[in-house]
Amino acid sequence: MSSWEIYDQLIDGIESTETIERCVAASDWTCVQTQTNLGVVMTVRGTSRPRLMSENMIGKPLKEAAQLVKSWNFIEASLGMAAINAYYNRREFLTPLPGFKTKPLKNKTLAERKKQEAFIAFADEVKGKKVGIIGHFPFIEQQYGPLCELSIFEQQPQDGDFPASASEYLLAEQDFAFITGVTLTNKTLPRLFEVSKGKVKIAMVGPSVPMSPILADHGANNLSGFLAIEQDELFEAVAQGRQMEIFNFGQMVSLDL
Repeated sequence: MSSWEIYDQLIDGIESTETIERCVAASDWTCVQTQTNLGVVMTVRGTSRPRLMSENMIGKPLKEAAQLVKSWNFIEASLGMAAINAYYNRREFLTPLPGFKTKPLKNKTLAERKKQEAFIAFADEVKGKKVGIIGHFPFIEQQYGPLCELSIFEQQPQDGDFPASASEYLLAEQDFAFITGVTLTNKTLPRLFEVSKGKVKIAMVGPSVPMSPILADHGANNLSGFLAIEQDELFEAVAQGRQMEIFNFGQMVSLDL
């Protein structure tokens, strides 16, 4: 199986004639907006490789823009991933799917938002189990440390974290894994699925997750992502570097696969 298979399936699944109206790759988040929806992902920094698209993205078909997720210029790949989310992360696509659940709108405080996170939803299920988390989420040690045997794998490890490369050896030993959607943009997800498939229950988490059942074929059991609701306000928050305010203008959602 090609490592590009996930990407090709997500791109091929886009059935849209919409075009890119505007986009921004800011320091924290990247947005791509079409005539009807906005996709947002966490920005992955890195521009050492040439871009695949030399011309302006504005006016390009959404499906063409989505192909940029395969770029090794990670800013460009972030734009491509946001284009993918502009297609899949929308209510009309998700509502007919079995296992789709929405969470309350307008959770404006951090405490309110934390109650809606996937980590809270799975707290009972992970009790007493081995749990691996790809990516260091805020306050996760306090949330999960008392509940389970916790291992955090991080590209830029903090005290107590495993380096990301340790997942090659330790991920398959976990009972449950949470994987950040950023792993699609930085191209590490296919290998994480390969290492853990058939052995580990996987939830993909965060605004960068494309809410597509395609990911079930590769090992995901749950997708916990984000829909842009007040699109213009969200775009401006990203463009102005107001990092946490994006959650004021969207809705957390979940899809069991």
